[in-house]
Amino acid sequence: MTYRYHFFTKVLAFAVFYLLCACNKSPRNEQNTQPKESAVLGVKHAPADYFYLQRAFPEAYFSDRAYAAALEEARTQLNLRRVPPAGFSEAWNAKGPGNIGARVNAIAVHPGNEKIIYVGFSGGGLYKTTNGGRSWFPIFDDRAYLAIGAIAIDPSNPETIYVGTGDPNITGYPFLGDGLYRSTNGGQSWTRIGLEETRIISKIVIDPSNPQRIHVGTMGLPFERNRQRGLYTSNDAGKTWQQSLFVSEQAGIIDLVIDPQKPNVLYAASWNRIRNNQESMIAGPDSGIFKSTDSGKTWNKLSGGGLPSGVMGRIGLCFFSGDSDLVFAVYIDVNSNLKNIYRSADSGKTWESLIVSGQSNLPNSIMGGMGWYFGKIEVNPKNPAELYLLSVSLWKSSDGGKMWESIGESEIHSDKHDLVFTPSGNIIVGSDGGLNQSNDGGKTWFDIESIPTTQFYRIDYNPHYPNRYYGGAQDHGTVQGSALNQDWQRIEGGDGFQMRFHPFDPQIVWAQTQNGTLRVSNNGGSYFQLALQGINRSDRVNWDAPLILSSHDPEILYTGTQKVYQNSTGLAVFWQAISPDLTDGEIFGRNFHTISCLAESPLNPDLIMAGTSDGNVWYTSNTGASWNRIDPGLPERYVTAVKASPSDKNTLYVSHSGYKSNDNRSHLHVSRNLGKTWSSAAGDLPPLAINDFIVLPGYQDNVLFVATDGGVYASVNAGKNWYRLGTNLPIIAAYSLAWNVARNELVVGTHGKSILAYPLQLLLSNLVTSAPQVNLPQHTLKAYPLPFGNSLNLDWEAPEQQSSWNLKVFDANGKIVLAQNLGNKAFNNLRLKTEYWQKGLYFIQISNGRAQISRKVVKS
Repeated sequence: MTYRYHFFTKVLAFAVFYLLCACNKSPRNEQNTQPKESAVLGVKHAPADYFYLQRAFPEAYFSDRAYAAALEEARTQLNLRRVPPAGFSEAWNAKGPGNIGARVNAIAVHPGNEKIIYVGFSGGGLYKTTNGGRSWFPIFDDRAYLAIGAIAIDPSNPETIYVGTGDPNITGYPFLGDGLYRSTNGGQSWTRIGLEETRIISKIVIDPSNPQRIHVGTMGLPFERNRQRGLYTSNDAGKTWQQSLFVSEQAGIIDLVIDPQKPNVLYAASWNRIRNNQESMIAGPDSGIFKSTDSGKTWNKLSGGGLPSGVMGRIGLCFFSGDSDLVFAVYIDVNSNLKNIYRSADSGKTWESLIVSGQSNLPNSIMGGMGWYFGKIEVNPKNPAELYLLSVSLWKSSDGGKMWESIGESEIHSDKHDLVFTPSGNIIVGSDGGLNQSNDGGKTWFDIESIPTTQFYRIDYNPHYPNRYYGGAQDHGTVQGSALNQDWQRIEGGDGFQMRFHPFDPQIVWAQTQNGTLRVSNNGGSYFQLALQGINRSDRVNWDAPLILSSHDPEILYTGTQKVYQNSTGLAVFWQAISPDLTDGEIFGRNFHTISCLAESPLNPDLIMAGTSDGNVWYTSNTGASWNRIDPGLPERYVTAVKASPSDKNTLYVSHSGYKSNDNRSHLHVSRNLGKTWSSAAGDLPPLAINDFIVLPGYQDNVLFVATDGGVYASVNAGKNWYRLGTNLPIIAAYSLAWNVARNELVVGTHGKSILAYPLQLLLSNLVTSAPQVNLPQHTLKAYPLPFGNSLNLDWEAPEQQSSWNLKVFDANGKIVLAQNLGNKAFNNLRLKTEYWQKGLYFIQISNGRAQISRKVVKS
């Protein structure tokens, strides 16, 4: 493909999409969207959506069909694939965190044994405890969709469990579902029983007088307008379904309650909700409350009687089980703040506003402009005056809704999504940080789970602490820890992203949060200071901005906005732009046109690669003096990662995200001539989006690892054949990879199963050359001063320049105190900061697997 043809094809695609955005009209339906949050991505979307929705570029709509086909192919391949080579079937080791938690969407408690609890996560699957939360185990991990939206237990047979997949809070494509599931043995096995096309199930209600009758609220596919949404009813335990309530093509059912005394009476809350790259509708004229008195055969929309009218947002419902006439509703307004809480004492005929100006202390701002994200209300089944409002904080009223108090502020993570009462009256709350329980009406709370379901964006390896794991997580900042059974620590806030560690000074740590906000610590991470000097803050910046530390000079770092910036002064931070705008300019909106990834060649410090969110790939061979565009021939997709070969100076790699109907390819490409031509390195990978990859040093580019939307895959023949890595990692989005040099393990950051590590010894054992290792003369490695104190200088010269060398330092007990991949360069005067090392004997080893230099040194 010529550059000219490629350029005009892109311009034409932009023009078509821009017209769609400008017209605010769906190509699949002529109905206008009123009201809307934004015409293009970047205005008032949920923060994480900048990460998810961009990756559908350049499509206006995320292709759920292509995504579903890719996941199904991954499952089929996993089940039918021939026996993989040795080393591919080891177990992944969950490293954690467990104590940090993740978003809980749904909770269900066994009606006869409250020690049995089920909890569903937004992306981490379904877990069960039989001992009140002391230990948990996954019971849904063999499925391809691990977003859980609703759980219901059959009151007549508690071993029968129903689970609805998909995330009702609608925060991104990894959180779609594939229907309703039933287990008749307490979660040991599952059968899908329909509603696949609805994509997101929000509520499941079982008729207590007839367990064969099931009512299911669904939100539908959030990316388009269609009729596969609303309320569905089955009268034969899921064998057949009827759409008993359809509101509109842009509104689903977000909440549903049944009268336990008169189970023919139901209340359903509808909600206008559309989210794609074109718009994000969070309110509309179809949001309202519907009532049925004949088990869902017919419905009437409630209006008047004190209920608000017009455009509304999300609505939450609860029913007081002791009084058939008593119903509560919380309304969210068009700005995603609290509209009001309403109480009906006559089965919905009339409604009383509980939040009255001058008489109530509950401000409308308690939702923080995020009411679309929670918006639920619950009532104590034993006390109709005790109400709980779920928002950023948890609010309680003991007088029927007049006065309120915030509870659990210091114990429960922000953003509350579900609240249930156990048979004995205890309260369990699910938040963005897991599960908490109170046994005294909300006065005190304790954590009842340590489940590794944190959603990681990025992870990294710290050579100074090889037994620690580091990562940036959604809503949980930057965290560090060593094991699943230990408490991990949060060392930076916000949504965590990139981390970088100075290879020879353990005190220098770089940490990044959303939108490229960068901080640096000179005391090992105890305190961080802003490190953005020189960057034009009006630049367009990716939600997941790149950050790399040079392998040739650790005082040099690179980051990107729409331009590439270099900091060459280490802690004396000052960034300088070394490129022009490498995107196509601001066409769809700021967040569509940013640099999404960067890489430095481990062989050539002057060669820098850049990939953009709008499909461009560039490189410079002179540290930014000039740039070469090399994406003709590559897919028109979000560029997720770029890498330069660790063994050949002319070889480059690129990966892409995105799904498109009738395009069943996985996008990993390699060029042997600095981007002049490209060929696929995806081999027989399933057509999953690739989010990150590693070309392992030392194996002539034969060993590759990729993190995909469906797990981790590896190839030992340069991408010709791929095998799923490990026996116990479910089909889940994996976003970031790191190589732990000291432990020789691959580390993955998943979006719902926390951080896991995979041992590489067996996989690599057959690839290592059988030639005997050569011990180079000790005088080729100089160490001084000896004995050393707070620093140690190493001078050495590698005899093989085109080989990957590793530095390892052991103490007298054989424990690794430093392990760092040195790449292919011969380092001179390498200075190690050793002030925190204990006094005593150390062993230094520099090796490439075939040759080794080693010597003893002493710290005094």
